[in-house]
Amino acid sequence: MDTMPIVTPRQAGIYVRRSRESQGLTRAQLAAAAGVSERLLASLELGDATGIRLDKLLAVFGALGIGLAAQGDDIGRNVIATGEKQNHAINPSTSSSPIIQA
Repeated sequence: MDTMPIVTPRQAGIYVRRSRESQGLTRAQLAAAAGVSERLLASLELGDATGIRLDKLLAVFGALGIGLAAQGDDIGRNVIATGEKQNHAINPSTSSSPIIQA
């Protein structure tokens, strides 16, 4: 399984475009399969879709057969151990990057 750390929207877009092209899909085909507009997909691939909704991003990833995983030292530990939800602020300078897995 290949993984790629994502720290900028542009990196996510590059990975989506490469995955789409390696599968021989056009933007129109992928957009239809993911249930998103071609415009949104083009924006994502260019790194301009900085406000993309998570459900739309996951739909594109799902249509490509790739997943998105969060990685960090403390992710989920307190929730699993106590069964309680806790709010944690994310500090970009200290938190790990999301990882895309294919």
